[in-house]
Amino acid sequence: MRLILQATAAGAVERLDFNTAEPVTIGRSSDCQIQVEGDQASVSRLHARLVPTGQGWVIEDHSKVGTLVNGMKLGPGQRCALGMHDELRVGPLRLRVLELGGQIEQTMATALKLTAVNFATLDPQLMLQSALALPRLFGEAHAEGEVLQKACAFLVQVLSPAVSSAYVVEAHPQDMASSRMLATCSRDGDRAPVLSRRVIGDALQLDGSVAFFNHASSHAIDATVHDTTRTVGACLIERSAAGAPIVLYVVGERSLPSYNTDIAAGYLSLVSTLTRQHLVAQRQAHMAQYFSPKVVDLLMRPGGRSSAEGDPRVMEATTLIFDLRGFCLSTEAAATDLLRWQKELRSMMDVVSREVFAHEGTVIDYQGDGCFAAWGVPFEQADQAQLAVDCALRIIEQLKTTSLQSLDSPSGPVCGIAIAKGQVLAGSMTSSRHFKYGLLGTSVNCASRVEALTKPGRLDAPLLVTEEVAKLLDATRTPFVRAARVALTGMETLFDVYEVIDPARGLSSPGHAAQWEILLRRLEGLRHATDLPALQAAIGALGCADDARVRWLQAQCRQLEEPAQLSRWDGVVRYEK
Repeated sequence: MRLILQATAAGAVERLDFNTAEPVTIGRSSDCQIQVEGDQASVSRLHARLVPTGQGWVIEDHSKVGTLVNGMKLGPGQRCALGMHDELRVGPLRLRVLELGGQIEQTMATALKLTAVNFATLDPQLMLQSALALPRLFGEAHAEGEVLQKACAFLVQVLSPAVSSAYVVEAHPQDMASSRMLATCSRDGDRAPVLSRRVIGDALQLDGSVAFFNHASSHAIDATVHDTTRTVGACLIERSAAGAPIVLYVVGERSLPSYNTDIAAGYLSLVSTLTRQHLVAQRQAHMAQYFSPKVVDLLMRPGGRSSAEGDPRVMEATTLIFDLRGFCLSTEAAATDLLRWQKELRSMMDVVSREVFAHEGTVIDYQGDGCFAAWGVPFEQADQAQLAVDCALRIIEQLKTTSLQSLDSPSGPVCGIAIAKGQVLAGSMTSSRHFKYGLLGTSVNCASRVEALTKPGRLDAPLLVTEEVAKLLDATRTPFVRAARVALTGMETLFDVYEVIDPARGLSSPGHAAQWEILLRRLEGLRHATDLPALQAAIGALGCADDARVRWLQAQCRQLEEPAQLSRWDGVVRYEK
């Protein structure tokens, strides 16, 4: 593949031309194709590699100090796709991409051509023609930072020579020193811009307005700028989740004819609008993976993003933990069929996420063969507990018709679901450059541990809920019984857990449910072996011998027939890990 670079070091400029399918190495070592003179603190022996791929060239950092790509630091081991006019910094060496070629053996792909704006002949048709290339450039970007970087590079290239630098700034007009650069592109090296409070303030007066200042021969720009600045403009792209304005800011060292100032300002506004539209579409697609359509609509409204992307806040939430029983055992038993298992697992997760969204919930995360969902976040929900339980029942019903057969459940796929409710810390839990919504709280830990009790050999129940959830359910519409009083791993508090049962089961009737609670209390209060036969007889008289709960109660009685077990029994069900 073809790659042409302009190398600048110590004032000397050299053209580097590579036509290869092998990586190009950069560093202090004499074995590197691009050798950089510098000390160990700034340049590693193998500092970086330029790697050809099927889609183009990427830079791959191998240093301890990082590599600058368009002024942004690439950390050790990280990769970044290269684009036209990208600038790389390795110690004292500066590399600028002049040409990127396609694969040598294949037909060259059509190169993306950006039409340069000639201010002497500029017309609206030419301006629109240039802007049509921008959505295609945005389509190559995956992260929001890449989108903003491409917008800056586009403006510098297309509006050259009138605009020599472009920046995206999270601005704080009352304290400009605290403003944060989100993306930069400059033909003049690394000189930091002098941000003007006047220019940015004028751009913020109305959302979407443009502040554009041009130095005429009769007077200087009435704003704080570099002495060499002749043109400066700003346009609001959007506001951050915290409400701070994010501004597209351009600077140039050439004056414009007065009749072209409005056209240049209009172009800046157009690029800002296209950038905002792409960011919105990108966020909407990302959030649709985790939030229901109704919640996505609320998040995309003005100010809505702060509910998800702002600082984490304490909320009342209902947590659902879903796990597919036997899937790990199945994949271990048939490792060569992992691809088939993965496809079936995906189809089952599609069922889970579809039902979560249909019941206005939020998918927090997928965890192997499990799913973590929640209600009451990022917006409050009064009926969150009932919605979560309805969703769980629907998932169980839907999975009965799937084709996946688990090893420990040959009759069909089986899942375990636990639901807990309580206060959580909800919000973006990762770095400031990557959004991922998350929850932290005791109720989340509780739900995870209760889900482990749904398995065969423990409480053997497909759907368990905590007492906080059970209190909010209508027993006539959603029958449930108390399953046991349990001690959860790593938690000192004892919990009563409840099983939500199918209306077709015997224990679903109010009479049988009341009898069950009496028998469960007798079991929990059992202290003498002489009371055990009477309890076993009462269980047999209940008339629900085939019910899973009754079978579990009988199994507990059989364990307590051993004197050693009965002497340790305090009514609390304990399992190992």
